Amino acid sequence: MPLTIMTFNIHGSMFGEHLDGINIWENRAELNLRIIRQCAPDIIGFQEYQTGNQQFYDTHLPEYAYETGLVTIDNSEFGMWNPIYWRSDRFAKLEAGGFYLSKTPDVFSTDWDAVLARSANWVRLLDKHTNRIWVVCNVHLDHLGEESRVESAKLVVKQLAHVTEPLIVLGDFNSRAWAPPDEDQTNSPPFVNPLDLYPAGTVHQVFTGAGYVDTFHAAGHMDAPHINTFHEWRGKDYPPIALRIDWILGKRIQATNCTIVTDAEPPVYPSDHYPVVAVVDEV
Repeated sequence: MPLTIMTFNIHGSMFGEHLDGINIWENRAELNLRIIRQCAPDIIGFQEYQTGNQQFYDTHLPEYAYETGLVTIDNSEFGMWNPIYWRSDRFAKLEAGGFYLSKTPDVFSTDWDAVLARSANWVRLLDKHTNRIWVVCNVHLDHLGEESRVESAKLVVKQLAHVTEPLIVLGDFNSRAWAPPDEDQTNSPPFVNPLDLYPAGTVHQVFTGAGYVDTFHAAGHMDAPHINTFHEWRGKDYPPIALRIDWILGKRIQATNCTIVTDAEPPVYPSDHYPVVAVVDEV
């Protein structure tokens, strides 16, 4: 029985007007919710989730149970989480856990060249309709440290190597899956941060080399310069720099559909990232 799975970096609720302007959480929360309801995911992995987001979803998404997992970025009130949500009428949680993306994964920590503490959180879910077990892991890799991203990907692969059930790894990988071989990184519009032109393929290859399937490719899509999942509140005006950094990967699965959901009400957007939605089934 197919599952609809979403990954969504929602850009947390505490950034404030000085950073987000018209796209403060209060102005986009209803649009954000509408997109989620429209997609009707069975499982959601959020990134950059803060207490204001949690309070809003607690009120408006009562049909979902969730596991917040380990705090990241900052272990104060301004911290963020990578929670996993699931429809409670379809799934029962069997087990949950998490680890930090560092050489000391059991404690809040940074490592390699990461500038912020990052984590991976996972749940084992029993599908009540099929009696099958699914494992879902939600990650958010560092936005600056390339060594950290690659080593974090290797750590995720290692930590999940024992899993024998259908496995989903999703999240914001802060790494481009692909870039055109003739790309001129010096010729982007002035507002594009050169740091956004992440080295392409490095993290993606860690996962595909370990047997993971990218649902975007498995569903028949090909990468191209105009395919971005981050858009910095510019939507379709964001330049074509192949910034597909939000992925849904899997093992022992097949994907029949994968969509980058670009719905918005400019100048208001549900987030500065587009959600990605895949329809998958076990092999």
